[in-house]
Amino acid sequence: MKFVLLAFLMCTFGVYTHAQSTIVPTAEELYLEGNVQVRRSIFRPFDENHYGEPLDLSERRPMVNVEESVFGTKYSRPGSKLFSNFYHNGRFYLARVPDQGVRNTYFQLSYFPPQVAGQYIAAHSLLRFEMGQNTPIELVAPMPDAEELARLAAAPESQRAGMLPQENIIPIHNAAISAEAQWTQNDPEKAYDLVRGTRGAFTQIVRMVSMTERIEGALQSGNPASQIRLPLCGGEGDRVLAESLRTSQADGISKLYDTLWYNCTTLAFDILERSGTVSDRRLGFMRNFMQRRVPIIAPAILTEYGGINVAPLSRDPTLGRETAEAYGRVFANGREACPAGMAAANCQTVNEMIDLITSAANSSGEGALCSLPEALEPSIARLAEHVMSQERVEGETSCEQ
Repeated sequence: MKFVLLAFLMCTFGVYTHAQSTIVPTAEELYLEGNVQVRRSIFRPFDENHYGEPLDLSERRPMVNVEESVFGTKYSRPGSKLFSNFYHNGRFYLARVPDQGVRNTYFQLSYFPPQVAGQYIAAHSLLRFEMGQNTPIELVAPMPDAEELARLAAAPESQRAGMLPQENIIPIHNAAISAEAQWTQNDPEKAYDLVRGTRGAFTQIVRMVSMTERIEGALQSGNPASQIRLPLCGGEGDRVLAESLRTSQADGISKLYDTLWYNCTTLAFDILERSGTVSDRRLGFMRNFMQRRVPIIAPAILTEYGGINVAPLSRDPTLGRETAEAYGRVFANGREACPAGMAAANCQTVNEMIDLITSAANSSGEGALCSLPEALEPSIARLAEHVMSQERVEGETSCEQ
């Protein structure tokens, strides 16, 4: 009778409780391992056939909601959802994603070779989420590896939650949902290729990654990235993030990537439309064969939706913290900003990113610049705090939280 009364009170007055689950997901359920799941179509006999081959999941894995598991028992909190496989600084984490925390949503285009007449003709599309200052994504603990997961599953149920590490929260203020091509463990190239992407070589994985990771790659390559802030306020950004996470788990490793038909750009538009935040009312032919499939011309339709071109990644003050962290990782071993062979335009992009954090350091007070080489340490976040409080781009507005 007391239990029934307690349940009634919790339902009536919204008292939070979390089931004390002791379930340990398998390595396959968490995508620590997995095989290509799509067979080659009989209508495409010249495609590559990798069905059943083990995927390389060392850097890209789908997000998985682990609320109803032993991880949820240990780390779940009201007002958020717990997911596995958030990628940051070269490793996977368990992440608490707030139900309401997105401040601004961006469509980002990261350009990469080849170039024709000095213009990039290829780019990677992703959705970037800028979280509120007080509502970051929280990385609570590193993901266990397959051996640790097996030991956890073999332990008595009453001991499992206690075997997990204590929270050591890493706040993430800028994250990206990115649909990416993933090769198999035995792939001879182990790299993305536009042409192979049309021949069934890759599985598409929708992953969540910190912007620090994305900026680290930009510092190494010097490839530019443009950004369009979407007109999503009043919780609309949270809906897009929720749909992104749902899509990541629902797709898992069950979809083949296709350079022209199912790629990073089509997935980003699908997420935006399924979340109910944008709607493209054009005829199917116009939808499918124009901006929705080709990244470099996608900005045109995004501005029709009300999107605003903002500062590129290399000059965006809202990414000051992430740029400082990435700087420390890339240049820790004395690597030159512009190695021999880097194009002048790419070198300029790298220098713009370095100027961003140098300016932040100079405006933070005397002595701050001297600590910049120590960006490996958490103290570099102090420099970024100043950047976070600065104006974004003069004359622009954004969602306030």
